[in-house]
Amino acid sequence: MEEVKSAKRVMQILTLMMENPSGLTISKVSLMLGIPKSSTHELLHSMSQEHYLQQQGNVYNLGIRVFEIGQAAVRNSALIQYARPIMKSIGEELKESVHLATLDGTEVVYLSKMQFRKDIRLESIMGTRLPAYATGIGKAILSTMSNDEVSDLFSEIVFQQFTPKTITSINKLHKNLDEIRVKGYAEDQEEYSKGIYCYAMPIRDIQNSTLGAISISMPGLPASTERRDKVLQLLTEATSIVSQNVRYTTKKTKSSN
Repeated sequence: MEEVKSAKRVMQILTLMMENPSGLTISKVSLMLGIPKSSTHELLHSMSQEHYLQQQGNVYNLGIRVFEIGQAAVRNSALIQYARPIMKSIGEELKESVHLATLDGTEVVYLSKMQFRKDIRLESIMGTRLPAYATGIGKAILSTMSNDEVSDLFSEIVFQQFTPKTITSINKLHKNLDEIRVKGYAEDQEEYSKGIYCYAMPIRDIQNSTLGAISISMPGLPASTERRDKVLQLLTEATSIVSQNVRYTTKKTKSSN
């Protein structure tokens, strides 16, 4: 049981470091996790020795070993491997920004980004977490769930307003998700960042479970109906191809086992 307790603390420390990129001292980690300072010192020292953390003065940050593990996770992810070439193709054709994200709890985690515009600033760098209700890519994933499931998911969440257009209640979210299910795609019309619009669609696996979504972001609504239709056509094709490839890989892996 002591080993399990230590493993849990190691995971808590890694999460803390991820959330505090400027680093933390032993005293701060001890206070934030409620761990005795002596135990905290021992854990941080051991993690530093194994390069999971790096020490600069009295401050600890994530180490190179964590980076290596993260890169291995990216290489081993069929979703990312299949999505990135298609995202690059879409971005080059539209000269817009393309994202891949998955849902973790009530937040979306951005797995990949292809940005072909330099005149807009987007928060969605790889690894960033954003509230699912405030993003098109998050709402695309949420739309594949039932309203009861969404209500359960957000039962303890306080909706934060990022712009005047942010969804601020579960009832408004349900209404928007109902619209998305009818249209077949999600939109973000300046709901997280002013001046940023996006369209998004989900990706499903062989069990029809939602793995994530792809979105196309731009500084304003499409200039014409033709442009909007082109964006939606490319999104439809991209999510369909990625879904099919992931399903094929999953089926092949199962049959080989």
